[in-house]
Amino acid sequence: MVEWQTRCLEGAVPERACEFDSRRTHQFYYGRVTEWPKVPVSKTGMVAIPSWVRIPPLPPFLLKIMIEFVGWFGGLLLTFCGVPMALQSYKEGHSKGINMLFLQMWLWGEIALLVYILFQPILMLPLLVNYLFNIILVLIILKYKIYPRYNDLDI
Repeated sequence: MVEWQTRCLEGAVPERACEFDSRRTHQFYYGRVTEWPKVPVSKTGMVAIPSWVRIPPLPPFLLKIMIEFVGWFGGLLLTFCGVPMALQSYKEGHSKGINMLFLQMWLWGEIALLVYILFQPILMLPLLVNYLFNIILVLIILKYKIYPRYNDLDI
């Protein structure tokens, strides 16, 4: 639930401001501030002092760049978090300490999310890169889990 919906449910904003407006959802979601009317004085229904102050929104291009950066940064962190384990499996020739169920759940989770984002109307490139790279990493780790380079007699 987004902030404006929570505020509406708590009664913190006037009822007419809680009507669904896609622009309002967009404005709250992207950090813009809408001007709320002042609370009526007593029972007269008249607004106490109309507000003349408007807090300007962030420039759309700057906000879009910031959100893209956060998305790519998070995607890259998640993408490369499996690299140390894949490198260790490659160097040691086995993935002995990793649970097989964990690897299978990781692989199928990545495949399911990849299929999900491929059928979305807007292609999210950071997620696509993340899922594809993680599938490759899981397959490398699984290869050394199933087919280690050593025999049990070599240990």
